[in-house]
Amino acid sequence: MNPRWTRLQELLGEFQTLLTGQVPKLEIQDGFVDNLETRSLALKKPGVYFLFDAASVLKYVGSATNQPMIDRIRTYFGSDSRLPFTPKYVDIVPFEWEWCFFAPALELYLIQKIECQRLLASGDKLLNTVGMIAGLREWFNLTYGAALSRTSPEAEPVAAPDPAT
Repeated sequence: MNPRWTRLQELLGEFQTLLTGQVPKLEIQDGFVDNLETRSLALKKPGVYFLFDAASVLKYVGSATNQPMIDRIRTYFGSDSRLPFTPKYVDIVPFEWEWCFFAPALELYLIQKIECQRLLASGDKLLNTVGMIAGLREWFNLTYGAALSRTSPEAEPVAAPDPAT
């Protein structure tokens, strides 16, 4: 097993126990190394991907559900990348198309578990956590805010976080 995967493999096993027995076993695979050389045909499937820096530190967890992972991952390379680092290693958890709706759930599960571990250990954060939490709160407000206000006079929509803080 790749040393980068030690903790991820544990978390993936925990997540798998939450799923029905009909879901195929989820496994981490080598995606490619820093030059977009395809190492796995599974990159043509949807799934969850992990971006590591040159020191093999996990910096980003993402998912692709409506496109092959390779199409999504390519956006992190090149001059138009919004990442403050250049990924050196990319590893993946591919999903068959009929199960791809579990990919965002696995992404969020891993981010939450990794964040708790990192914050307790060092205060270090994954790059996508702050944006993801802000996005979930905004989605909740847009989806449920008005409905909560209409059904309960005392219920108020949850305020979206200020991205500057």
